[in-house]
Amino acid sequence: GVVARDSDSLLALPWLTPPPHEAVAAAHTLLRELGAIDDRGQVTPVGKRMAALPLHPRLARVAVAASHYGISDAMLPIVAEVAEGRRSGRHGVRQLADQLADSVKRWRPPRGDEGYDTAKASAMAWLSGFGDRVAKRSGGAGDLALADGGKATLMRGLTASQAFGPEGFSVAIELQHTHGKTIVRRAEPIDVDWLLDAFPDAVETHSRLELTARGRVESIGELRYRGLVLDQTHDRATPNGDTAKVLFEAARAQGRLSALDPDTQTFIARVAFAAEHDATISRIDDAALEAALASMCESATSMTDLDAFSLHHVLRAQLSQGGVDRARRVDQLAPTEVRLGSLTLPVRYPTHEPPFVESYLQDFFGLSCGPSIAAGKAPLVLRLWAPNRRPIQVTRDLASFWATHYPPLRRQLSRRYPKHHWADNPTAARAVRLMRML
Repeated sequence: GVVARDSDSLLALPWLTPPPHEAVAAAHTLLRELGAIDDRGQVTPVGKRMAALPLHPRLARVAVAASHYGISDAMLPIVAEVAEGRRSGRHGVRQLADQLADSVKRWRPPRGDEGYDTAKASAMAWLSGFGDRVAKRSGGAGDLALADGGKATLMRGLTASQAFGPEGFSVAIELQHTHGKTIVRRAEPIDVDWLLDAFPDAVETHSRLELTARGRVESIGELRYRGLVLDQTHDRATPNGDTAKVLFEAARAQGRLSALDPDTQTFIARVAFAAEHDATISRIDDAALEAALASMCESATSMTDLDAFSLHHVLRAQLSQGGVDRARRVDQLAPTEVRLGSLTLPVRYPTHEPPFVESYLQDFFGLSCGPSIAAGKAPLVLRLWAPNRRPIQVTRDLASFWATHYPPLRRQLSRRYPKHHWADNPTAARAVRLMRML
């Protein structure tokens, strides 16, 4: 019979052995989902009809629905077969089917829904009693994902074509739990549209953003029934805060803030050097890098979009926010190059070492002192090359080098490289460019 009380009231009855609270609560929930009782625990008209049938509430609900759709003659023998299972032979099944038929004949004539053919009416009847047993084809040919979570496997001999509708959905009618696995012994194919008709209020829409294997953020819309995805759409995401968050996390995970390009590395080093000589300039720390990457993500929807940005340029623009052109001040204090007469040399800014330039020794002829930066306050380290491009001297004091180290070094180099010019008086000599291919 159908229970009309709530689970707490049932447990208050004078049971000899009270049933587990979880079992009573589950039974109460099932009756409410089947429509046998309302939210107050009162028996509904459907529940009264179910109570008149010698069946499990699920199958009783199917029998009531079969009568509603006018397919009792076709459905009741199957319901009886499921109810009897393997406990009795054909005689027992036929006897129960006849008993069910006698019961439903006393009800008002079924009205039948327009547009419901036999296949749909049958599926709708099964769904009325097994709405929580909807399953979706998953993985292998016989694997299923169950509503509300869980997995199952089709019984051997039950083919996918027998169990699944064209979209890969079914309602699992008979389940068997064995060796930690759930086996589906009987299933009814269903269409998604039938499920939507049966439980429109249980179907929910969800949307999420996801980064594809191609590095593009997509907006994925899903239609779900009790956790099962019924339909899915994929659209390119629009640039907004949520899209930016997805891109930012992906870019950071890919190491875009740790494996910086050479231009960005050089700019960060130049800013660090300039900050030592101007208190209004702040070093570019991890927080500044993250802020720059986040700003790049705000107008992007893919990794390809991010590739079109220059982190160096973004950092430079951020440095001058607030109306103060600190980027220009960095250029003044930490230039990217210096001139030696007609020769231009790039300035290198290594981490944890002072800035330097490097070139052939002869390029510095005619200079009494080396170039400097930071408004003349920081002499550059000079790496002076021999004709083979190997450093022969590293110094910040070119005048001291000419006076002290160059004379003995000149004698060695002139013997080793006799074809090259080694001036007696380097500060008065003209700089001579050596051929690059030596």
